[in-house]
Amino acid sequence: MRVAADASNPPSSSHVDPGPDLSLIARLEELAASAWPARQTLYHRGWMLRVSGGLSRRANCITPVSTQQQPDIAALPTLVAHSHRLGQSAVVRLRGIPNETAIDDSLANEGWTREGDTEERFGPITPQLVLGADATLSAVVTTEPSAAWLDAYIAWHRLEERRAQSLRSLVALTPLPAAWVQLGNPTPLAIAAVAVDPPIGYLHAVVVDPHQRGAGHGLKVVQATVAAALRLSATHLSINVETTNTPAKAVYSRLGITTELYRCWYRREPQ
Repeated sequence: MRVAADASNPPSSSHVDPGPDLSLIARLEELAASAWPARQTLYHRGWMLRVSGGLSRRANCITPVSTQQQPDIAALPTLVAHSHRLGQSAVVRLRGIPNETAIDDSLANEGWTREGDTEERFGPITPQLVLGADATLSAVVTTEPSAAWLDAYIAWHRLEERRAQSLRSLVALTPLPAAWVQLGNPTPLAIAAVAVDPPIGYLHAVVVDPHQRGAGHGLKVVQATVAAALRLSATHLSINVETTNTPAKAVYSRLGITTELYRCWYRREPQ
């Protein structure tokens, strides 16, 4: 994990920045992939292609498998061509780690456009993360996504039928202990989910009804979901958030989840 230097106590000339914790990053990547499974996953010479009928970029992209070894860049066209055969455009997901810098530069030079920048936040579950969760009496927690949870996600993301069908068939496939949380019953005000590989919980799918935003529902559903993660033996939390999603970042910062472990982004093939 990269640790910022204390400005009031600058490092000596012998200080060596250890760089990102690549082993931890690899574990978080694996956890996230298991939390939101793909319909099909293919591997080829250091690359992984995930296919899920267009549900999301992360579930329909090409990404390097290892955080410590560079994949064979010459093998990328094979997966690009296969993406086309499967009816989807080629999107490569990259992370801000040393062995992927050259790949990113190469794709940028070839005209692949950058989009979807996110930051991966990671940290311990602290008291403020769950403070007030017990007071959220209207939170419904289930071990599988309910019909109301799925309907809310589909409606709030405005998913067309093909992507909605992919969602319904894929979200319950995670092999990990999970909790699906709905704030408000019977009508959802906000939803979220967490998958746990002890001691780490991966918080995802946090969405608030567009007509109910600004009322604190996002904070409450996150607190209720973290409380559920604790019951599943999580002591640390991983969250992937878009760099432009200022309201969500404010919620996580307010709860003390401030450490940015690494960044991710996508490169989309030239059209």
